[in-house]
Amino acid sequence: MERNTVGGEYDKYATGRATMKLRIENVMLDVQVESAIIDFADILDAVRIQPDNDAGAPWDDTDCWPHAVENVSDEYEGDYFTQRGRRKRILVNPDNYGWFEYLRERGASKQVAREYEARQIKAVKEQLFVWHNQGYEVWGILCEFKGALSACWGYIGDVEQEDKEEIADEVARELEGEGYTIINRPDRKKAYRENRIHSMRRRLQEQN
Repeated sequence: MERNTVGGEYDKYATGRATMKLRIENVMLDVQVESAIIDFADILDAVRIQPDNDAGAPWDDTDCWPHAVENVSDEYEGDYFTQRGRRKRILVNPDNYGWFEYLRERGASKQVAREYEARQIKAVKEQLFVWHNQGYEVWGILCEFKGALSACWGYIGDVEQEDKEEIADEVARELEGEGYTIINRPDRKKAYRENRIHSMRRRLQEQN
């Protein structure tokens, strides 16, 4: 956005860059002036997603997804994947995840806790089977805007909009520390509360 102003007037509440004309004695100068106001949407537009080529397997780089892999015979009829010509199955120990104890401590009956645990273990095994059988994609999220930089690596699968907003919000905080004013910035606390409510409702539905 370009603005031409004679006499040094400039709208300090406008975003973008402007050309301000200044007259010094008999000389007219064009001065580039950058606004201190930044729209959060512009920061969000600067967010980029790229493959995390240095990442290992999802179960190697974190404490999540603990499991074991066991060789099975060619006659095995359950779910298996093939690695180096050998059939293998996935073993998951529920004790490594703690869902049963978590629900019991919060008042759930043994039956409800066991049923929930069984559903979660089934989902974990299905996800691990997909990764072992079809591979996986790991991503990094980066945002650089006016010299401020934030990045996070190790996202598995799809990157959500809230993940992008979180990275953009970190850049916004850094820019605010440098004296910029960020407008139209989402309420992160409100979004966090809404996500927690959504997660709680989903867990209740799974228990029922």
